Amino acid sequence: MVKHHSKKKLMTKSAILLGMVTMISFALIDSTIFLLSEENFYDYLNENFDFLDEYTIPILISGISSAVSILIAKMITHYFLKERLELAINEHPIIDFVGVIIGMSIVIYVYHSIQMYNN
Repeated sequence: MVKHHSKKKLMTKSAILLGMVTMISFALIDSTIFLLSEENFYDYLNENFDFLDEYTIPILISGISSAVSILIAKMITHYFLKERLELAINEHPIIDFVGVIIGMSIVIYVYHSIQMYNN
């Protein structure tokens, strides 16, 4: 049974931070999947699916990576953090927005750091 937390408890720093961590995790997973699979998956889709073109293939790849990321992030949030650990997590559009931007920025920074190191 899921515990419902009061508004006061959802506004604590830890609840807000957990909401942010959840969305950062989502963005890390989403951006990493897209970054690592885009090139090979693009070629595969381009060669095997005639109805997809240069515009729709990135939309499909992005949609798949987002769907997988949402599934993983929300499962961890719901089943592990909320139900098992009974933690209060603040889920709000602004927290989601900032978390996604931070997570995406981390992946871009790490990617460029690796690229610079390899060159």
